[in-house]
This record gives sequence, structure tokens and C-alpha cells, in this order.
Amino acid sequence: MHYHLVTLTREDRDLLVRNLSRRLSAAEESGRPAALLDAVVPGLTRELAGILAQQAGDAAAPDVVEAISVLAAVHLGRYRLLPQGQDEDDLWACLNWSAVLLPVAPHLVPEPVRAYLAGPADATAAGANDHGAALYAGYQRTGNTWFLETAIARFREAVEATPDGHPDRPRRLSNLGTALRARFERTGQLADLDQAVAAFRDGAAVLTASPGRRVAAARGWGQCALLAGSPQSAVEGYAAAIELLPLAAWHGLDQRTREHHLREWAELASDAAGAAIIAGHPVRAVELLEAGRSVLWTQALHLLATLWNISDAAAPAMAGTTYAHLLHPDPDHPGPADRPEAARAPFALHRAVTRLHQDRPEEPLIWAPYIHLGP
Repeated sequence: MHYHLVTLTREDRDLLVRNLSRRLSAAEESGRPAALLDAVVPGLTRELAGILAQQAGDAAAPDVVEAISVLAAVHLGRYRLLPQGQDEDDLWACLNWSAVLLPVAPHLVPEPVRAYLAGPADATAAGANDHGAALYAGYQRTGNTWFLETAIARFREAVEATPDGHPDRPRRLSNLGTALRARFERTGQLADLDQAVAAFRDGAAVLTASPGRRVAAARGWGQCALLAGSPQSAVEGYAAAIELLPLAAWHGLDQRTREHHLREWAELASDAAGAAIIAGHPVRAVELLEAGRSVLWTQALHLLATLWNISDAAAPAMAGTTYAHLLHPDPDHPGPADRPEAARAPFALHRAVTRLHQDRPEEPLIWAPYIHLGP
């Protein structure tokens, strides 16, 4: 019975290959694109892909190579014919099957696809990094480890071609670290985590890079070190990230950028504190938690700055109303204090000014200095 099932599956595979091959010929040679755009084609390709997955054997066997090449060609044909926005699934399917085909029969991979997968032979550091990023996206989309392995190789090339003090080095090191972590999550090899920690740590130390890139690298260092069972190293990574946080979100940046950064790193302080607790340093955990939170308060205070003279008599009421709204979205019905959010600060100030204006409408010199005119 088992032998009969395998034989039937192979016959179905061959039937599907012939069917799709005829459709491909009709579209390419007879000028009938409807043969590939027929609504049944996606189902046929999925069925053939499922059979190939069940038969996972020798990818170099002639019948398997033929089936894979037909799948890649059909998906490429559909990608070229479908309107933009409806072609993404076929694009990734084409790249996925072409990556399977490339090591065993590169001559059967369509030229533009082969060039994309191989990348430029003489790529610059930036080119190698960009190619690695595209391949890593392919891994995330398809789960095909060929994309991941090749992405790691390209990221290594980019890092090796980037001088130590180059401002783009942290980004390229972080890309390498991220891909190595992904491979660890796939294989469980601790050596990948150790290399990822080293890559992120080196990226955080590049003084000429933007603070934001360094914060991202330091956070990656902390995350990977914790996964590797090295909480002390994780604390060092998170501490480095928090020390850089004020530079990454300094008040000279526009409000939208600062808010983006602060949302992006909202959990950084709590993650740092958690690592410190795991490492057995509760006092350090509190220090890191408070240091991270203080950045948020500092940003809120910068948003409330004014160049006008303010009334000492009105200032306490303004401060009380502003921070009531900053900590409680509805101060009239306060509950437990929320975590203060920089994005809420302009609205809190606006409500406080409105309250003061209502209380003293005939005294604009009292409430006008608090009107928010900044970004």
C-alpha cells in the first residue's frame, strides 16, 4: 500500500509538470498569457510544490530538476504578466525555487533571477550589504535557508570591506548579527550567538556612527548575550544602549523623529532591568530602569520649554495641570499613573493652557507664554 501511494504521487507530479509546461509554452511561444493567468494555475503550482516537499530526496535527480525548473519558470512568467501589487507571491515563489535550483542546475535558472541571487561579483561594501539585506528578506519570506546562508556570507563581505571607523559599520555589523541570530534560532548552534554578540558589541563601539545605530547595536548585544546565557554581558550591552539613548533622541531633533525613537526603544529600560535581575544585580536593575525612564521625562520637559517670561504665580498651577494630563489621560477620573509618553506632552500642555486661559481670560500675559509654538 505504501509503495502504491509513492508511485501515484510521482505520477501526479509528472502530470502536473506536463500540464504547467504546456501552459508555459502557450504563454511564451503562442502569445497566450491567459494560459498562465488562469485561476487554476496557483493551485497547480501549490500541488506540485507539496509533492516535491513530500518527496524531499535528491534535488539533482533529472525529474526533480525538471519539476523545479518548471515551477520557477511558471512563477516568473506570472510575475511578469500580473499587474504590480498582485505579483509579489509569484516573485518570491520564483526566487525560492530558483534558489533550490541554483546549486544543482544553474543553467536552468532564468538569467535575471540568477544575476539577482548571485549578486554583483565586484560589489562594494555597500553593495554587498544591500544584497545581503535583500537575501535576508527572502529568507524571512520563504524560510529557505539558502537565502539565510548566502545573506550571512554577503554581510561578512560587507563588514570585512568596511573600515573600523566608518559610520556605516554598526549598521552592517548589526545586519550580520541579526542574520546570525536567525540561524541560531533555526539550528541552535551557540557559536552563531557568540558571533552575533561580538558583531553587535563592535557596532555599539563605533564612535563616528550615529547614536541611533549604536543604540540598536547595543540592544542587539544585550538580547543575544541573554539568549547565550551570559546575563552579565547582556547588562553591559543594555547599559551601553541606555547611555546612548539621550544622544539618539536629543532635543535638537524634530519632534516626530524623537517620538519615533522613543517608541522604538520604549521597552529598553525594562529589558535592561530584567537582564540585571537575572544577573543577580537588583540595585543595578533599578538604576538602569530609572536611567531609561529619565530620558522620557527629559524629552517631555524639552517640549514644554518657552522663550517668554512666565509668571511665577501661574507656574505651579500650569505644572500641576500639565503633568496630571501627562500621567493620566483623564485627570478628572484618575487611576494608577500611566508611563509618561513624549507624544502626550504637547496635548497635556495644550489642555493646561486652555484651563489657565479659561480661568484668566483677561490676562493674556499670564497664559500666552505657555502656548506651544515648537515642532
